[in-house]
Amino acid sequence: MNTYVLFKLIHIIAVIIFLGNIFTGLFWMKQANHTRDTAIISFTMQTIIRSDQWFTVPGVIIITVGGLAAALHADTPILRTGWIFWPLVLFSLSGIVFSWKLVPLQKKIRR
Repeated sequence: MNTYVLFKLIHIIAVIIFLGNIFTGLFWMKQANHTRDTAIISFTMQTIIRSDQWFTVPGVIIITVGGLAAALHADTPILRTGWIFWPLVLFSLSGIVFSWKLVPLQKKIRR
């Protein structure tokens, strides 16, 4: 297996884990909300916050590093290649929104 394929594989696996963690969290939060039990909702949110620390944040790093490494290894100009540049911009913006809006909201729900 060449280096480019390895970086691409790492990138794709990280994306799958990242998205799987997000969808799983949404599923469990929906289930917790149906109970209307504040203890269950709080515990579920605490668990989602922990899974974000273990999977989402490292996933963002691995997705970015793996994708950039694959692009650089393939000698693809990152800033001049729209399908690489714009997802990086949007991924960065979503990270800012996550940190600025979602994290405080998660902590509020947990309380």
